[in-house]
Amino acid sequence: MDINELQVAAKRGDKSSEQQLFKKLSVRFHHFLNHKVSSDEDIEDIIQTALMTIAREYKNIEFTRSFSAWAYKVLINVYLNYYKKKKADKGKQVFLPDYNAIPGGWTADPHFEKILIDCLRKISSGNNRYARILNFFYQGFSTEEVCRKLKISSANAYVILSRARSLLKTCLEKGDLKQ
Repeated sequence: MDINELQVAAKRGDKSSEQQLFKKLSVRFHHFLNHKVSSDEDIEDIIQTALMTIAREYKNIEFTRSFSAWAYKVLINVYLNYYKKKKADKGKQVFLPDYNAIPGGWTADPHFEKILIDCLRKISSGNNRYARILNFFYQGFSTEEVCRKLKISSANAYVILSRARSLLKTCLEKGDLKQ
């Protein structure tokens, strides 16, 4: 049975024809994409997305020409969307240097660590909230989580964070909190 005949039988409710239909489509789609996409994972994602779209729509459409032509058009549209997304994502990637690749490796400056800890202690002694908010954001907490922990609004959190960063910068540059 060819794909168009399997589709007609599947549309009538024949489950084995439906399984054969999607198995044949999967094999054909895989063969088609092998020449266009290098990653096997991406090929499987594209095929699964196309097959889900076909499974959702094929029973509701009256095909004037052929089901297989429509199915390939669905595959091509999914592939083009994948290609556009991949191209857009590639432009958004930022590659950071690998510090292990630097000759001698990368290690924290113990002198700077001591100065930083001293500055955080000075900030904490003046206003503990400043040190806490710097610590929370450094640890990667979201603004909502920080606000919930400190029981403050998001606008207030940004004001406190700005002041805390300013104090930290002053302390690191001058060794004291006084400007």
